[in-house]
Amino acid sequence: MTQSRTLRCAAILGLALLCLGTVGTALASPVTYQVTVDTASASNPPAFVNFAYTGGPTATPATATISNFSGGTLSPASPAVNGLSLSNQPQGVGTSQLYSIVPSGSKISFNVTFNGPELLNPAVGDNSAFDFQLADASSNPLTQPPLLFPSAPDGGFTAIEIDTGNLGGGGLTSVTSFGAAAAASVIPEPASIVLLAVGLVGLGAFPYLRRRRPVAA
Repeated sequence: MTQSRTLRCAAILGLALLCLGTVGTALASPVTYQVTVDTASASNPPAFVNFAYTGGPTATPATATISNFSGGTLSPASPAVNGLSLSNQPQGVGTSQLYSIVPSGSKISFNVTFNGPELLNPAVGDNSAFDFQLADASSNPLTQPPLLFPSAPDGGFTAIEIDTGNLGGGGLTSVTSFGAAAAASVIPEPASIVLLAVGLVGLGAFPYLRRRRPVAA
């Protein structure tokens, strides 16, 4: 009885750890962020938006794909913003897409999904940057005043930056918001949520099963 219970405990612990480890792999690639920018406090409404994904000089290939865009009508109609796929190649350059926008409200939101070898096994120093930028009809940055995105390194155009790779040995992805009006958060994959729940339940049950004692005959 004791040996059988020990084997069951070991099996449950192993399954829990396997599920939690698989969650880490699942979150590595692909990774989806929801980006939200609120321009309500800007004195000059956006007239242009730009999506850019730039790879570093040693960047491993990766893509950034846009979906669920809302907040305005974009031109040109082709390429469509939903399904737009940007590459971080060629190294040091990457790709970008500029649209004019007729806002339908003060909030702009979209999802961006990163995928590719750079997110799975990046070398230290391998880094790429996804930037979402806005400008008014005169191609100036948005202001409150002062600037809506005051800490942006390009003078106020970039609302948010999502870095992928392993710059300096850090995490696979990181977010920098250049003003309180912009935010981004990870959207967990459904399979990852299930695996995480199974893993946590297994870890919670393990101490309980170990404490159980056989009933004397």
